[in-house]
Amino acid sequence: MERPSGALATLLLLMATTACGATTAAMPGGSQPDAARERPPAVASWTTCLFPEEADRKGIDNATVVLWVHVEPDGSARTVQILHDPGNGFGRVAALCAMRARYAPGKDRSGAPRAMWTPPITVNFVRGRERP
Repeated sequence: MERPSGALATLLLLMATTACGATTAAMPGGSQPDAARERPPAVASWTTCLFPEEADRKGIDNATVVLWVHVEPDGSARTVQILHDPGNGFGRVAALCAMRARYAPGKDRSGAPRAMWTPPITVNFVRGRERP
């Protein structure tokens, strides 16, 4: 599988009593002018991630996980690669949420959907934040 490339994509920030939000960052290198139709996958829907039991037991109120998702041409997740895991179950829970999410598939230079990696996705867990 090739490494992700592409531009900045925005994901939904989901908050509840225990909140989890996801955002993406641009990959170095950016896209090239002749690749105007090429784009990486982006999150179309994301479910709220619950706090892991390990974090509940230790009283941890926030954490950040960074991951990549390999997305199929139909918008489903094939696999997740954790880039930063703070431990205490956060990486495991973020990966489960990422696998349940739906994605707008990436597109090649011709504009056709193809399997590819998302830009890095940052999943922020913050306990007690209210909905905006």
